[in-house]
Amino acid sequence: MQKNPEHQDPAEIERSIAAFSRMVAIVDGELAKSGGFICGPDFTLADIPIGLSVHRWRSLPGEKPQLDHIALYYDRLCERAGFRAHGRDGGA
Repeated sequence: MQKNPEHQDPAEIERSIAAFSRMVAIVDGELAKSGGFICGPDFTLADIPIGLSVHRWRSLPGEKPQLDHIALYYDRLCERAGFRAHGRDGGA
């Protein structure tokens, strides 16, 4: 896979990951209030795009903040067969 040379600035990559981490931290705060999933205690359609984004964030290289509610949320997602089959890069 060839990388685009216009998108290889390490400082810009670091800034981008930091911005993404700030957004995920907002989700972490909402999960603390929601009861486990994005819209409450039960899995809904809203958890699909958020769960995929959380997976992408967790997969990024480098240091990221420890977000306890995100970690628990990801564990709950991984209990779902559909997420294991499709949301984790197809890895069961």
